[in-house]
Amino acid sequence: MNLINPLFIVSYYNNLFSTKEPDNEFDINQLIETIKYGYLKNIIENLRLQTDKQEKNKIKQALIPCVTLSGIFSERNSKGFLEHSGLIQIDIDDISSYNDVFNNICKDEFTYVAFRSPSGNGIKIIVKINPSIETHLEQFYALQRYYLENYAIEIDPACKDISRCMLLSYDPKLYCNPFANVFPELYLPEHLTQRQESQTYNHTFNIDSGSDFEKIAQITAQIESQGIDITTSYENWLRIGFCVSSIMNEAGRDYFHRISKFYQGYKPNECDKLYNAVLSRNNGAVGLGTLIFVAREHGIDINFSNNSFLSNVPSEKNKNDTSIIYNKSDSSIAQKYTLPSKSDTDKELKAKLSEFRLKVAREEGLRAFRVFSNASLEELITLKPSSREELLKVKGIAEMKFDWFGKQLLSLIHEHLQLVG
Repeated sequence: MNLINPLFIVSYYNNLFSTKEPDNEFDINQLIETIKYGYLKNIIENLRLQTDKQEKNKIKQALIPCVTLSGIFSERNSKGFLEHSGLIQIDIDDISSYNDVFNNICKDEFTYVAFRSPSGNGIKIIVKINPSIETHLEQFYALQRYYLENYAIEIDPACKDISRCMLLSYDPKLYCNPFANVFPELYLPEHLTQRQESQTYNHTFNIDSGSDFEKIAQITAQIESQGIDITTSYENWLRIGFCVSSIMNEAGRDYFHRISKFYQGYKPNECDKLYNAVLSRNNGAVGLGTLIFVAREHGIDINFSNNSFLSNVPSEKNKNDTSIIYNKSDSSIAQKYTLPSKSDTDKELKAKLSEFRLKVAREEGLRAFRVFSNASLEELITLKPSSREELLKVKGIAEMKFDWFGKQLLSLIHEHLQLVG
């Protein structure tokens, strides 16, 4: 298994009471080994024998280790997010015909890992997704719809939380398909709950037609004039940041502050820090429609003098189309939202760099993430540095790391470029 599975890295906690700094890091092979080979067998079997709900909860909270499956965290909450793992947890609870459901799930092309839940009456599934915080929520909603449409299964909505913990378990029949496909679809429902037919809005913004830049400026001015907070959740705040930075670049920083300042916990330095992050990582996939969607979630109806913009945004005029869908079949939007692909030569370079990172990590007894992150890996592929100065511009590569392995890294990239001509 070690030779087949890529090294997905997640944060590990001794139990659910551990909410601050992780107790360790786990790769996917350690997770599989722990569950399949019975490291927790006695605890899990004791849990499954319990009939009292409170006693079950005590065991779950205090005795069973867990991982933040979707990434590495400095502390166990969304604001402690450091790097996405490229995985998402799917929970199916209270299954009446366990074997039938499990067998069907294992045949699915997107099932990477599946095993019996700690309580024994559910299934936990691991799916590969785009390793990006900005598309995490949309991918969850797409998976929610996928399981409902294909298997008539309601998955646990709590799994949409990027910092969601997965309790480890015991299942000698654990299923793993290292070659499972990455789930490609994005889906954004209009509301987390079903919109009523007679939807009413507390506020109406009338926006003149113009560029997306001008529209954001007008929306921001009206948010300010009415003192409305539309950044009530971290996910919304993040999505607004990606939207504003995608359209306005550095000029959007002031607008992002102006939109964010109505949140009761607003801190200018944290706002700057997040804007720096989204500005450096933005791939242009989040457009103005995201801001419109978030505004509508907060009771704001936005009317444009030129309504052609709204053709891809849910509106009262088109109640039958109550969602924004981004998938392979929507050719008008797919080009913008399809996950970026790399050339064959870049894929080869990525494989070489990943192998180099793993070699250095093993020599030093470290996790691969500690050598350099996936974000650094992507920048190395994009920038292809050829000198010390260029390498030090890569995020996460400072003087210490240059002295550690910088010359070897430059040599590897140079040899690759020479080989591909």
